[in-house]
Amino acid sequence: MNVRALRWASIAASLVVASRADAYCRSRTVRDVACDTFDASGCPTCGVPLFWRSRCVGFSLQQDASKQVAYDAAERAVVRGFARWSAAPCPGGTASIDARDLGPVLCSAVAYSTRAPNQNTIVFRDGTWRPDGATSNPGGLRGETIALTTTSYNTRTGELVGADMEINTAQFSFSAAGDPAPDAFDLEAVVTHEAGHFLGLAHTGDRSAVMYAGGETGRTLQRELKTDDVDAICEAYPSDGSRTVDVGVAPSGQLAATACDPEPANGLATECTANASPSCRFAPARHVGHMHATLTVIVLALFRKRRNRATMRA
Repeated sequence: MNVRALRWASIAASLVVASRADAYCRSRTVRDVACDTFDASGCPTCGVPLFWRSRCVGFSLQQDASKQVAYDAAERAVVRGFARWSAAPCPGGTASIDARDLGPVLCSAVAYSTRAPNQNTIVFRDGTWRPDGATSNPGGLRGETIALTTTSYNTRTGELVGADMEINTAQFSFSAAGDPAPDAFDLEAVVTHEAGHFLGLAHTGDRSAVMYAGGETGRTLQRELKTDDVDAICEAYPSDGSRTVDVGVAPSGQLAATACDPEPANGLATECTANASPSCRFAPARHVGHMHATLTVIVLALFRKRRNRATMRA
C-alpha cells in the first residue's frame, strides 16, 4: 500500500471557493489544487468523493483538552457539533450518519496505523501550532489557520478509515459557553465546520453556510446548518442508509451502509500507536504493505480567520 501525505494550502482552497458558484462540494481523493476539471457548480471532479461506509463513526477527545476550555465543556461542544450533521433533515428522514463519543484518549498525535488500533482524535494545540513550523502549516499561514482536519481514506473507493481534528488554541481564543467575547471564536461553530470535513464535505462558496472557509470572532453564525450544508450531508448520506459514491465504485452510484460500528480501524487505542504513520508531520511518500488498498492522508479543513468584519460578505 502506498501511503502518501498531501498538503492542501488554505489560501488555494479559498481561491477555489471564491471563483465558483455558491454550492456545496464533496471532498475527494484528489485535492482541489491538483485538479483541472469541474462540474457545473464549480466543484472539482478529479478522484472520487469521500464517505464513511459505517452508519456511525467514533471520535475521541484528547484528555488534556485546553487551558482555555476544560474537557467537559469541550466535549459538550464537540458532541453538539457532530449532532447537528446527524440531525440534518433529509428526504425521508435524517442523514444516515451518526458520530459517537468514545471517551478521552491519551494520544495527541495526528496519525493512522494500517495494522494496529487507532483513535479519531480531537486535540487542542495550546503550546505550538503545527510544531514543525511554517512548512507544516498549509500555505505557511501560521496566523490564519484556526483548525485542521486530517483524514485517511482508500484512494480507489473514497471510503474513509480515519480522521483527526486539531484546534489552534496556541494563537486564538475560544469560548465554549454562551456568546463568545468579541475577540474569541465560538468553539461549537468551529467544531461543527470541522465535523463537516470529518464526514467528507468540502468548502462551499455560500458565505452563510457552516462549510464556508472562514470564521469570525464574537459570533455563533456557523453553529447552525444552512440549506447548502443540509444538501451536502443528505447527498453524501441519504436517509435510506445508502452512500452516494462514484459510479466507478458502484454502477448505481449508491452503496449500502454497513451496520453501525463506531470503533476506529483495527479497534480503539487510548495511547498512540507505535507504528502509526505520522501524518501530522507530512512525511515523504512511504510504502507500507497491507492487503491491496491504497490510502491517502490529506489535510482537509483549513478553517481560516476572516481578516476583518468588513470583508466578511465582500
